Amino acid sequence: MTVLIFILTLSILVLVHELGHFLMAKKMGVKVEEFGIGLPPKLFGIKKGETLYTINLLPIGGFVKLYGEEYSAPLAHNKNRTFINKKPWQKTLIVLGGVLGNFLLGWLIFSFLVTQGIQVPTNKVTVDKVTNNSPASIAGLQEKDVILKFVPPISLPDEASAKSGSISLIPLTSSTSLITLTQKYAGKNIKLLVQRNNQQLIINLVPRINPPKGEGPLGISINSFKSKMLMWPDQSASLT
Repeated sequence: MTVLIFILTLSILVLVHELGHFLMAKKMGVKVEEFGIGLPPKLFGIKKGETLYTINLLPIGGFVKLYGEEYSAPLAHNKNRTFINKKPWQKTLIVLGGVLGNFLLGWLIFSFLVTQGIQVPTNKVTVDKVTNNSPASIAGLQEKDVILKFVPPISLPDEASAKSGSISLIPLTSSTSLITLTQKYAGKNIKLLVQRNNQQLIINLVPRINPPKGEGPLGISINSFKSKMLMWPDQSASLT
């Protein structure tokens, strides 16, 4: 999956880069012979105007073929439409068009994140959903409960001991830590120290060894992240 994400990300970056060259070349009056999505061999293409738009076999980025891009290429006609006969500043803009395309893509992504916020860790485990008839539901775990600590079956305390901290509990700072522990102690009696509103509770339950498909040992959906809006630095603080 990681490799596929990497290839997809790289392909988007390269394709946007080549699109920048394509648009700038058109703007500067250079004939674009071909704009390809992916790399050859070619699967099929459609010619629209003077440009052939192709779909290629290798799904990695894309490419742009400019008329007269190389000095060795034969130039039968329309020399004023060739890349090599353009003025230096025009060539520079065409070359920089790819960089500009990637810059604009980054700006759009950043702008989207500013409006939507990003996920940041909270260092705590919050219950989002409790499945009916699951161990968590039967034990009384509720949505929005914050699971603070895990008590393994080797030393099950009473509620007063757990709250006072007189025994060693396992702090939970991420969803992964709770998932790992419940899988490790599936089928055994465990306890969770839970924060609910302004009080702490001890929840006693047994994680399932073979939970139903799509559910975990406890039957809850949890998260350890929250959405945080990206804010520009407060400039007013420097004003007097």
